[in-house]
Amino acid sequence: MSLIERAFLSIQHRPLKNSLLFLVYAGIACAFYVLFSIQNKLSNSLKYLNDALSFNQKNQITTTPSFKVLVSTITQQKQTLNHYLLLIAIVSIILLLLLHSFFLYQRKKELQNFILIGEKKKKVFTQIILENGIILNVALLSLMILLSFFARPITNQIQQLELNLIHSDQVAMTAKQQKSQISDEPNQSDSKINVTRFNTVLPIVNSEENFTVNFATTVQNYLGFVLLINAFIASSLILPALYFVQKSHSF
Repeated sequence: MSLIERAFLSIQHRPLKNSLLFLVYAGIACAFYVLFSIQNKLSNSLKYLNDALSFNQKNQITTTPSFKVLVSTITQQKQTLNHYLLLIAIVSIILLLLLHSFFLYQRKKELQNFILIGEKKKKVFTQIILENGIILNVALLSLMILLSFFARPITNQIQQLELNLIHSDQVAMTAKQQKSQISDEPNQSDSKINVTRFNTVLPIVNSEENFTVNFATTVQNYLGFVLLINAFIASSLILPALYFVQKSHSF
């Protein structure tokens, strides 16, 4: 029996545990997908705004203060998002280390039997990696199928999250700036202020060519996402698998 056949057979014999692992993998993949998508959209938005700002400066076109506020807001939100990504990565690694260690601990007798019948530790280790790799990639395939059916609403929700992130900080920053402008320019009307603030949001909402790109819109990007998640999950599995395989003879 080949390693792949043994891996599939082992998965079938543990439906509840592997279903839980499937849900955990799918949840982590979804969390990273959403965060990477927002990060990618913010990067595209920032690039577009910086290009527009450079164009205005080059052609000596006056740029509204609220436009610069938007650039500053997106930059700040990108930094905040990076902190969230790091936090989720750390929490996920700890969770996966504990989960993998718990499941492998429950399989210690099985691992010991493999060693007793003459199986090489390298082969047992490879089987463990294959089992989890199969579960993970089935979860990623399910995510891809889900995205193919609900691409538009999911993209809209991600875009709305992006706008909410930007707007939450922009309101406070713009309010301060508007107050300063009102004191400096008493003749400026409220309608003019509102139009100025509204126009700073238009490039993100209406520039679909620049801003509807998300992390999985192309096969290349999705494959990159798959490789990244596989490497991330493997990093949390290798140490527990090595430990329990090496110690299997002493259980």
